[in-house]
Amino acid sequence: MQHWNVWKAADQLETHGLASSLPSDDTLTALLPTVISILRHWGNEYGGREEWQGLLNKSSLLHEIEESIVALYPLIRWMDRNPRRMSEHPITLVDVCCGKGIFSTLASYVFSNDPRIQRIIMLDKQDIRWSHVQAANDDNDTNNNNDNNTAPASFQPRPPIEAWGNCDLHSVDEILTRFEALPKPSSVALVGIHLCKTLSPTCVGIVNALGPDRCPFLCLAPCCLPRAVVSQNALKYRTKLGNPVIKVRVYESPSDRTERLAAQKLRDDAKQRGGHARCHLCDGNGDDHPIHECHLLPTNETERIDIFRRAALEAPCWKCGEPGHNRDRCPNQTAGKPLPSAALTKPPFVELNVSRVLEAESPFVAYCGLLAETLQRDCVRLMETGLTNSKAQHQDRRNWIGGRKSVYIVAIHE
Repeated sequence: MQHWNVWKAADQLETHGLASSLPSDDTLTALLPTVISILRHWGNEYGGREEWQGLLNKSSLLHEIEESIVALYPLIRWMDRNPRRMSEHPITLVDVCCGKGIFSTLASYVFSNDPRIQRIIMLDKQDIRWSHVQAANDDNDTNNNNDNNTAPASFQPRPPIEAWGNCDLHSVDEILTRFEALPKPSSVALVGIHLCKTLSPTCVGIVNALGPDRCPFLCLAPCCLPRAVVSQNALKYRTKLGNPVIKVRVYESPSDRTERLAAQKLRDDAKQRGGHARCHLCDGNGDDHPIHECHLLPTNETERIDIFRRAALEAPCWKCGEPGHNRDRCPNQTAGKPLPSAALTKPPFVELNVSRVLEAESPFVAYCGLLAETLQRDCVRLMETGLTNSKAQHQDRRNWIGGRKSVYIVAIHE
């Protein structure tokens, strides 16, 4: 299917090169021909196949491939500078808010025969069932014994792609738990291309929370300004001082995080005390209900009272969340002092004051600069890529979305 956009993208890159201001160094000189050969392989093998149409004939394919090249460029340079780290800590590459997985699929081919990349994870809030990703994995000879693969030897073997669908990036503690469960000594490198609104600060918070050893690399391309910036009259984004702020998570030690989550669990248990707790007599039997409504209660009044008494001892205290006593007899209550509430146990964060962003000559660049300052890494910089959007409002840097296609944030730990 020579008319598919995958062929047009390959021809455009081969004829005119990358529409970016990245320096033509050895890294880019090697990367660009590799990407062109990958696109031609995709066109030859998968052009016309229904499961690949949503990827290979996408109208924005060329632009998204260029954005992926720009993200791969600092990643490869960082990996090349740290050979010892790569040998000791191979990378799990994470495509944050992956969409259709163009970056993930391309990266799996770019890093063929490269032991530095152990696996690639596509992370998205949607259920990920992209058939082209499955097809790419099927066309992968990871053990040199797959007779059904069609990729040439230069693209074999490749790091496998794992789909983490139904993952809400704002559920930071759940995301952190999954990352921490990855096999060690693998480190994670996060790439987020065009993360909308508060997804970018949330991604920065996840990188901070993981710490520099566990997550030594981030390449982030924010997509647009959060509502706290463009709707500065909204009360929910203002502090007591009246300034609109965005909260960004910072590093939290594993022990502190464990203690905080335990306190939160106690709080959640205590909140269930008001009639929403699971009946311990039948374990809910598929339906949460208080024990006095359980169909398994005996008719004998003495037995019922004994069951209620034992249930009361197992229920959590409304004050501290611990079982075995009620709030009037809470041993954790200090005389004359209020008991610290687990509801107030929040993860550590910094407040990003965005009150002056719209006054800047380039609001989007100013916002990216402020966001970059919250990253807890050795080296953080804004990378001006030169990628542009043809729409007039994107060309005008004074517009609050002007330049949003061209600024990447790169943070590394050497």
